[in-house]
Amino acid sequence: MTTQMPEAALAHVLWAHRQLDVYARQQQARRWRPLPQPTIGERTVGVLGLGELGCRTARRLALTGFDVSGWSRRSKALDGVATYHGDDALHTVLAACEVLVVQLSLTPSTRHIVNAELLARLPAGAVLVNLARGEHVVDDDLLAALDAGHLRHAVLDAFMDEPLPPEHPFWGHPRVTVTPHVAAVSTPAGCAPVVAANIARLRRGAPLLHLIDRTLGY
Repeated sequence: MTTQMPEAALAHVLWAHRQLDVYARQQQARRWRPLPQPTIGERTVGVLGLGELGCRTARRLALTGFDVSGWSRRSKALDGVATYHGDDALHTVLAACEVLVVQLSLTPSTRHIVNAELLARLPAGAVLVNLARGEHVVDDDLLAALDAGHLRHAVLDAFMDEPLPPEHPFWGHPRVTVTPHVAAVSTPAGCAPVVAANIARLRRGAPLLHLIDRTLGY
């Protein structure tokens, strides 16, 4: 997953950077209109959540050349990434963010964090990429921001109800890309070595790897 998630984020951010969502809509309308194209270093990308996956994603985007800011609950330091933490700093990240990648853990404080208030703080024409959990997003608020033209596009990989019900408006919305929760998939080949390592540690009384802090929720 630590390989797949940054790969998925990079693919979606490059797609948004090159405005392929706009060109897809132009194709449907049979419209030939080249758009001004910023350089990769001029494109600002924000990553919400700097856990194991978020840190790797932010670094991958920065190494590709994007201007990357990362936000987390606690202070973090990452080479090539401007990092922020705390509620007040979240507003700073959002205000400059042309593409927002959500990689937060799901906790009571992050549930429904992508709501009307957060979306309104993004610059007009921003793109949302949610690779975390469906419960982070208030669907109606996102649809309203898209329909009003404040958001250019949304890429959604996780949903409140999965599989996404066939009647859900995300399926047919011209400014929404739906993927079926495939940004990072657990596989036996990837998980088995970690399980085996923890069994060995448990048998010899060593500290276990990748423990969850139940007070934090991740």
